[in-house]
Amino acid sequence: MRVLFSALPLHGHLLPLLPLARAAHAAGASVTVATHEGFAPVVGDLPFTPCGPSFEEIGIEYARRHDGATPRDLAEVGAIVDMFVDTRIDLTYERALAVARQHRPDVVVGDTVDFVAPLVAAALGVPWVPFSVTTALPPDLEDAFTGALRRRLRRLDLPPITRTALVDVWPSWLQAAGFVAPADSLAIRPKAHHGDAEFAPSFPGREQLPTVVLSLGTVVTDQSLLKAALHDVLRLDVNVVVTTGAGADPTTLDAPADRVHATGFVPMDRLLRDAAVLVGASGAGTTLGALSRGVPMVLMPMVAEQHVIAEQVTSFGAATLCAVPDEVAANVSLVLEDETFRDSALTAADRLEELDDPDAVWSRLLDLLPS
Repeated sequence: MRVLFSALPLHGHLLPLLPLARAAHAAGASVTVATHEGFAPVVGDLPFTPCGPSFEEIGIEYARRHDGATPRDLAEVGAIVDMFVDTRIDLTYERALAVARQHRPDVVVGDTVDFVAPLVAAALGVPWVPFSVTTALPPDLEDAFTGALRRRLRRLDLPPITRTALVDVWPSWLQAAGFVAPADSLAIRPKAHHGDAEFAPSFPGREQLPTVVLSLGTVVTDQSLLKAALHDVLRLDVNVVVTTGAGADPTTLDAPADRVHATGFVPMDRLLRDAAVLVGASGAGTTLGALSRGVPMVLMPMVAEQHVIAEQVTSFGAATLCAVPDEVAANVSLVLEDETFRDSALTAADRLEELDDPDAVWSRLLDLLPS
């Protein structure tokens, strides 16, 4: 069995796929992961093939086509579709197809907004398995994506393609009210990315104090917002581990070294090891990583589906909602003092542990694929 794993060139879209890719690899499948070359270190010891532009390059091309608009301007369905379907396909499809023809996969697995993956599967005549990395899409956006994919299939003279199954890392009990899981969905237990590098921040003489992790993820890169949130949380007598996001310089935070450990990207499993509270932007991967370790949160949603995620996690009782950076300290203090937040986060961790692990999901997928 040869399997091509494909993802948008973003941490939050690639990292959730890797445990399933490792499970397939461990079970004897010939696996390759294909995305932008900058993610080779993240993929680690799995076979990797560089393919396609970075998300920044996709954004530059989108801006060129739309009078300087940026991904942060994606407020309307049509603009989102143009960015994720049309612009990315135009820049990626031919290269991805060349990679696929070299690898000759029996199945293509790609995240649900990676619309290059179904095109490649259709071109090769092999099954396509989308992997949902976050909450269910709003119906109008899902319909628009489906229509855009069908139009692109026709334009490329490719046959229609339907998914073999949907692997879903976002638990049904954190979906919006009224959600019904599709009949073909396979729920998978999220696994926080661990990586290989050691990460052990220390706070000499302050070991007895709680550690707050401040991480706005890899999509929200507003350093002024990060600095404002850090400044506010330092009003509390806590230790702080703060991530500056991909490409940002941790030394620019100008924070007291005895109380703050600033770093770039760190795998979530290591980042949260000693965390008492996570302050985050409600990114799906960061949020699931915290819940899987039973870490309560203070959430400041910024973009995309983060507002939906924040609403569901706060309703579950594992987080508070913070509207502006100067409310961070008050919310962190509340979460530290009220044990019900940690209790809810630990309950979430137990429920996530009940889901099928990647090995079991891969075994179920094999039963659905042509022999």
